Amino acid sequence: MVVLMSSANREKVDFLAKWLSGSIWGVEWPYVWVMFVMLLLLVPLVFLYGHKLDLLTLDENTIINLGLRAGIWRILFIGVAVVFAAVTVSITGAITFLGLIGPHIARSLVGPKHRFFLPIAMLVGAGLFLIADTIAKPLQLPAGIIVSIIGSPYFIYLLFKK
Repeated sequence: MVVLMSSANREKVDFLAKWLSGSIWGVEWPYVWVMFVMLLLLVPLVFLYGHKLDLLTLDENTIINLGLRAGIWRILFIGVAVVFAAVTVSITGAITFLGLIGPHIARSLVGPKHRFFLPIAMLVGAGLFLIADTIAKPLQLPAGIIVSIIGSPYFIYLLFKK
C-alpha cells in the first residue's frame, strides 16, 4: 500500500486517503445518479415487501405455517442489501458506525415495522452523515472520522446496555 501511494500522483493519493476514511469529497455527478437510481429501486421495494421482512423475523415454524417461502425472500433481501451496500461503499468509502447508529435511532423512532423503519433509517443515516460532513469540512477531515468519533462511544453504550 505504501509503495502504491508513494508512486501515485498527489491528488490521487489524497482522494484515496479520504475515500478510505469515508468521505464524499471528490464524488462526481454520475455517482450521485447511480445512488439516486438505487434509491428509486430500493424504497418502493421496501414499501411493497416490507411485511415479508417483518415475517422473516419470526421463528422458522411460524414462517412455514404462514406459507412464506422464506429461503427465496431471504436470498432476495440479502442480495438487495449487499448490492446497495457495495454501491454505497464504492462511492463513499467505509463510513464506520453509520450503519450501526442510524438503524438504532430509526428503530427507536418508528418501531420495528420494516416498511417504515428502513426509509427512516436511510434518512437518519443521511442526516448523520451530513452533520458529520458539516463538522468535518472546516477541519479538513473526512466525514468518516467524525462519524467514528461519535460512533465509538455509542457502540460502547450499546454493549453495556445489553
